Amino acid sequence: MDGKAPVPAQGPINLVIAVSFGLLVSPRILKLAKYGGLNVHPSILPEFRGPAPLHHTLLNGRRTTGVTLQTLHPTRFDGGKTIDQTPYPGIEHGAETVEDLRDVLAPMGADMLVQSIRNYSFVPPIQQASESEAFQTSAVLTYASKVGPKDRHIDWATWTATDILRRQKIIGPLWNTTEAQIEGQIMIEASLAARRTGLVPISANLGAFRQSSHDFVAFHARLT
Repeated sequence: MDGKAPVPAQGPINLVIAVSFGLLVSPRILKLAKYGGLNVHPSILPEFRGPAPLHHTLLNGRRTTGVTLQTLHPTRFDGGKTIDQTPYPGIEHGAETVEDLRDVLAPMGADMLVQSIRNYSFVPPIQQASESEAFQTSAVLTYASKVGPKDRHIDWATWTATDILRRQKIIGPLWNTTEAQIEGQIMIEASLAARRTGLVPISANLGAFRQSSHDFVAFHARLT
């Protein structure tokens, strides 16, 4: 993508709309739109500002949430002016997966966006709505960073069984590192298990394997 926006036959673009986009819209594109851009963000900003608000809402065990409509900032994630927002503390969503939460918030965001367009709320001078006072006075706000491999690595020291099950539902298969210092026949059995399940040996001498949470349970069941 070269950063150039297509120009419709009927004239220039009036407004750019991003919904759970997860990337910054190029400033060159925003400048080509007469009124800039609007972003439908699935959280009550400034909480869970960033590219993965749905994931972090669930990972943090939040049972209430909402949506925010704001202008698109050319250089910062969720740094635009807030035009409309679900009143704090939001709605109880009851979702356990990202897909379920998306299905709850998508109609809310669509209604908020359509209402704003009908009211021309995006036309300057923009009347900025106040972000949640509860979050404005909070000392700690959670940034919704992109979910990566480190978020799938099981932390046995701090995660509870509930944490592991929650993450499995939200971000998919988890993984961990297991070191088995076993000699003789059992050591050979461990190596065979590694090859059979597709695990990656980390240390041939110690029989250490990188494996998924499902394989971890299955592997240790064989040794008990």
